[in-house]
Amino acid sequence: MTIETRTSDLPVCQSNAIVDDGLLIRIGIPHRGGKPAFHAFNEDYAAMVSAAAFWNGKTGRFTIPDATDLSEIDFALDSAGFAAMMQFQAKGRQAGIAGVYPWTMEQYVELASLSGASRVALRISANVTADFGNVTDSAGLGVARC
Repeated sequence: MTIETRTSDLPVCQSNAIVDDGLLIRIGIPHRGGKPAFHAFNEDYAAMVSAAAFWNGKTGRFTIPDATDLSEIDFALDSAGFAAMMQFQAKGRQAGIAGVYPWTMEQYVELASLSGASRVALRISANVTADFGNVTDSAGLGVARC
């Protein structure tokens, strides 16, 4: 599909992205278990869960439950960019990634590898610049498949 416009200051002849295999829509689950995860399991929904749902601020570690409906569904692990900006940054400088997240990159990668997520997202907010080795990502979007 091509969209054309007569306004000279707007982009013209733009094309929509081609989605060959269909579009997968994931439902957001705000917790690592409970009714939303149970419902997603029962309905066979793909889901996305924020890393913040697994974070235990008292222990300073991620906690993965031994049994959860998330273990039985296709879920993506979200990096909690919005949660970081709204919750963690409001508490002041954090000990982890970019001074915004309370967890380190090592802790996040460990969560990603142990959580059972089919996809893992890393997003650094446009307001944050983080340096991970050779990569400086201030716009932010990297996705890795586990």
